[in-house]
Amino acid sequence: MDATLILERLREAGVQPKVAGDKLLLSPGSRIPPHLDEEIRCHKSDILRLLSDQRFSLKYAENQEATDKELTEISERLESEGCVLLWSRLLNDRIAFYQGQEGLVKVPAGFVPYSKGELWELFGDRAPTDNRLRLVHEAKKQGGRVVRTDETGGQC
Repeated sequence: MDATLILERLREAGVQPKVAGDKLLLSPGSRIPPHLDEEIRCHKSDILRLLSDQRFSLKYAENQEATDKELTEISERLESEGCVLLWSRLLNDRIAFYQGQEGLVKVPAGFVPYSKGELWELFGDRAPTDNRLRLVHEAKKQGGRVVRTDETGGQC
């Protein structure tokens, strides 16, 4: 049984699943079907990830690019809040844009963080190709950083 099916069975039984940090809260506990106990233990991390993903929804319509107004809103939120959480359809992943150390500490687990400087390097002069973005993102997921290079390929 996978995490999605477990959550479905819990909800059918009248159990409300919630995430509290790294804990899975199921209430009322008395309604948890006994045959799901072992499945819940085995798939706890997947259940937590699914519940965490469900807290974030698309703000902009499906198949619609963000308008200049929406991009301005994201930029303003980055300036005022220090961190903006987004879902990237291109990368099929959760990403966070942050500014400064204060913004970085606000990035929840499971989001791939991009600093304001990294965004400038990626988008400042020209937009990178989709493939380059995917490669950069995979490197970021492994702890990589976006750095500026000069015309000879040296790091600046």
